[in-house]
Amino acid sequence: MHHVFRAVARSFVFAALATVCFSSEAAQAKLPRLRIAGVVRDRDKKFTGTDYDNAEQHLVFRIKVANEDFQDHVGLKLKFIVIGECFHHEHKNGTLFTVLRSYELPFDIPKSGTAELVTPAYVTGFDTTDAKWGARYYAHAIVVRDKDGTVCLQDSSKASWIKDYPTVEGLEPKKVWDKNFKPVEVDIFYRDKDPA
Repeated sequence: MHHVFRAVARSFVFAALATVCFSSEAAQAKLPRLRIAGVVRDRDKKFTGTDYDNAEQHLVFRIKVANEDFQDHVGLKLKFIVIGECFHHEHKNGTLFTVLRSYELPFDIPKSGTAELVTPAYVTGFDTTDAKWGARYYAHAIVVRDKDGTVCLQDSSKASWIKDYPTVEGLEPKKVWDKNFKPVEVDIFYRDKDPA
């Protein structure tokens, strides 16, 4: 009789483990399978000032997301982080970086289809001559979350450099850091705006 009880107990344990494994796999399978099909940056650079060495970048990014699933996905959010290279006339030890802008773009995407997102216009000014001030576009990072807030896609224009996405997401805009994401105490003179 004891052999029968042990056999029944083992069968319940195996069934429970199989259910847990199946549930875990099913949960993972529910994450949208997306990819970044392209990011196009509108290029518009102007020179201003009395000596015409003050530059302005007019930035608009167009992001194309592809859905590799045979089902629609709704309630997605794409976070687009614009990383800039900073300039300061007294800093000569390595490149400085900052987060210029961060946008959250909600979207839906049809099965096996695409979605095209556009960031708001942004203008940043800088000078790389002796004066050295401001910041210009250097790179971008992308994080996509599903309707439950779970990360389902990460991408960047500098994949060999940007690997720690949670750290990049947590960077405070206009704070300055080095290539290792360590804070640098320096005051950058920013001249930027969000055109209407």
